[in-house]
Amino acid sequence: MRFQLAKTGTPKAEIYASLWRAALSDSTGLAPYLMQKSVDGDKPVFKDLGKDHDKAEGGQIKGINQLRLNEDAYLDAIGKNDAFKTLGKNAEARALALKTDATAQALHQLDKALNRFYVGQDADYFIHKDLRGFLTREKDRFIKNVVFSTLEALLDRRADAATLIIARAFNAVAGRIIEFLDATETFQRNLYTLKKKVIDTHWLISVGKIPAAYWPRLLQNQRLLAYFESEFKQAVATVEDLQRLPTLVVDTSLFSTEPERALIDEMLSDPAFDHLDEQTDGLLIHSENWQALNLLQDKFRERIKCIYIDPPYNTGGDGFLYKDSFRHSSWASMMADRLALAKPLLDSHDVLFASIDDKERLTLERLLGDTFGTENRVEELIWAQNSTKNQSPTYSNNHEYVEVFARSLARVRAAPNMFREVKPGYADVTELLEKLNPNYPSIAEIQSAMNSLYEAHRIAFKAELEESGIEYEKNLDAWKGTYPYCNAEYRDAKGNLVEVNQAREAQARIWLWMSADASMPKGGGTDNKKGVHTPGDPDYRFYKPLHSITNKPCPHPKRGWGFPEKPMGLSTSLEEMMAAQRLIWGGTEKAVPRAKKFLHEVDTQVGKSVINDFSDGEKELTAITDQQRSFPNPKPTSLISRFVEQTTEPAEWVMDFFAGSGTTGHAVMGLDSKRKFVLSEMGGYFDTVTKPRIARVMFSSHWKLGAPGAANRQRLIVKVQRLEQYEDVIANLDTAWDEAAMPEGVPVRYLFRPEENRVRLALDLSRPFTNMICVGKARDATPLDLMETWALLQGYWQRSRRVVLEGGKRYLCLETVCGCLVVLRDITEPEDDSAVLNAIAARYTHDNGSLRIHRLEVNHWADLRRVTLPCALMAATDFDRGATWN
Repeated sequence: MRFQLAKTGTPKAEIYASLWRAALSDSTGLAPYLMQKSVDGDKPVFKDLGKDHDKAEGGQIKGINQLRLNEDAYLDAIGKNDAFKTLGKNAEARALALKTDATAQALHQLDKALNRFYVGQDADYFIHKDLRGFLTREKDRFIKNVVFSTLEALLDRRADAATLIIARAFNAVAGRIIEFLDATETFQRNLYTLKKKVIDTHWLISVGKIPAAYWPRLLQNQRLLAYFESEFKQAVATVEDLQRLPTLVVDTSLFSTEPERALIDEMLSDPAFDHLDEQTDGLLIHSENWQALNLLQDKFRERIKCIYIDPPYNTGGDGFLYKDSFRHSSWASMMADRLALAKPLLDSHDVLFASIDDKERLTLERLLGDTFGTENRVEELIWAQNSTKNQSPTYSNNHEYVEVFARSLARVRAAPNMFREVKPGYADVTELLEKLNPNYPSIAEIQSAMNSLYEAHRIAFKAELEESGIEYEKNLDAWKGTYPYCNAEYRDAKGNLVEVNQAREAQARIWLWMSADASMPKGGGTDNKKGVHTPGDPDYRFYKPLHSITNKPCPHPKRGWGFPEKPMGLSTSLEEMMAAQRLIWGGTEKAVPRAKKFLHEVDTQVGKSVINDFSDGEKELTAITDQQRSFPNPKPTSLISRFVEQTTEPAEWVMDFFAGSGTTGHAVMGLDSKRKFVLSEMGGYFDTVTKPRIARVMFSSHWKLGAPGAANRQRLIVKVQRLEQYEDVIANLDTAWDEAAMPEGVPVRYLFRPEENRVRLALDLSRPFTNMICVGKARDATPLDLMETWALLQGYWQRSRRVVLEGGKRYLCLETVCGCLVVLRDITEPEDDSAVLNAIAARYTHDNGSLRIHRLEVNHWADLRRVTLPCALMAATDFDRGATWN
């Protein structure tokens, strides 16, 4: 019997019956062992994979639990069959008797073996980095500790001593085996570390980013119109519809025919898409994350400003597959390899956030310390959640951890804005003031509007807490620090106070303020400074200012003033505060004056190590997809937005290489000021959850029951790429030698040399657009995207992408920001197209007519004598990066 992967599985009952016939030439009487009674009639007793076997539920891949059937459950199920009535009066007695039934035991053992085969074929695996060294050390240890285990054996130096003969024989045989295993593992390691190629590139583009001249032809694609309807609930038929919906997303993967692909080529060649990488707001990669990180090294080295990851927690219910005895070490190895590749992508003053629970918290902290250095540990954040685990035998654990490490803690501490976040509610307050300001309302009207905004937030927050079963408390309200800013006044561009009746003429702005203590901080260094307590000293802080109306001395704060009386070149002084009308005087001189603290001057606050965020990431995702449990335990965007805002500036890159449902991308796009994101995810839900979520949030930030609310204002571009995987390389590799064809005396170290050469020389650079590879379990033939692969291998940032048609030939041209032009075309040596190459290069000029291009890189062949600019030829081996072939 032959086992192979197929689109539809064979039921176990059929497999076991076939095996029985093959082994014993008869399967008569086997049915009672394979079937069980149910209300719907007989059904198989052994568990088969369901249609959703590769989906996750509750954090675990369904296929694992769908297969398992313990012995007692199996015997109980078949014991109810009439065929076994003679074994006992009831099902329990019959099940006990079946424990000694040879057929039942054989079938159950067979089922366990098949399940192990499935899990082994579907599980993650690890390739040893130094198998020869490890096995050699183990061999030497065995000889020393086992073969020479006694003092007599160790001291017997006779040439014919049995122990010495055994040791020499074992060493020779084991050494030969180790040499073979090392050759095999080294070959596998090189295939794994070989930088993989891009097999698909397409874009998600907001309609408003596409020149209107292309809209009529886009509307001819019926798949695109159906996509608008299914994904965004928008019926689109005319150009006017597109004009009304500029954030509607065009998925260029829907353009698959030759004319459709030509349209996308033409569109992306338009000057509107010049500086394409600069315009791109996100990169979405479908790949195993180590392979993605490996390929991104040259392009994104020291360009990522913030990394957030939410790795599998290794709880046994998160889909991370491993052998039980290697559970902990496999998880640690997986994380260590990926953190090592992530570190070079961060600049010296950038940080990584990693969510984790208590199970692997200490392991993760140690791994981060090993990677970044323990001296670069920033903090361990505690995220308090709204969850109660009533089944817990001790305490209900309702928090998780976020480990924070910097590339250089010293550089991070020197950055003034790091770990500061926008004060909660500030954006809403600013939006309201922007609406009020043009009408120049009275102070009373402004303050009434502010109180209404604050009260509306309180009501909404209370309702949110009640829905989660939490009683409202002031300290839970993130806006509690914003509520005191309920006083208003008008000030001009220079900060001078303006009366209400003069505000319009002065084009004054509304400033919100709160009454603040003007005293010296508690326990600060100022209190110990020389002169603070000395009358007459310029830095004296216990002076008594004259009241603005009564002109009588006012008392000073008990701790003294927070500023000197007269200017000293410090941040401020009493005289400057009075001149700027920033002091609040009491009704009489008996009250201690206070200071006005303006909201826009304290719009940010330092982040806290304990985060009370009760947002529900699952509800957030369900609102977009209208599907319950489409992804297990997604994080809320509010948590990740907090980290991104604390550590990045607009237009900087954020990365998540355990992207999951795409929460990090959603969080980045939801910020008021645009950042960019790189997400990597390998799961099958990439096409059903991750990518659709990104596309939907590009269109609208507000979704409910799978329907969009108001459309976004931002128009975005997201690049989507798929990479070949290690399994694809293995599956596409033809072995050179079998037992019959292998020459005599080939050294073990050369055992895989033919395969190595086939991998290194597999590309046909004379036909760069038709190099095919079979990918995935379905073995679909897919063309490699050599242009995008080359750009990543070289670390190129794209300035423009053009497709030029000359003499019936397609020239794909990628202009880099460093002045290099990469050209791919079909070419056969000694064909000479140097005139075309020169003409294409001459088109890339600055406004003053000077060339933007300084060098060319072209595939396979060109007559370099006739090419005007310096030119390099790309060969198949130039794509061979990452492996260390012997």
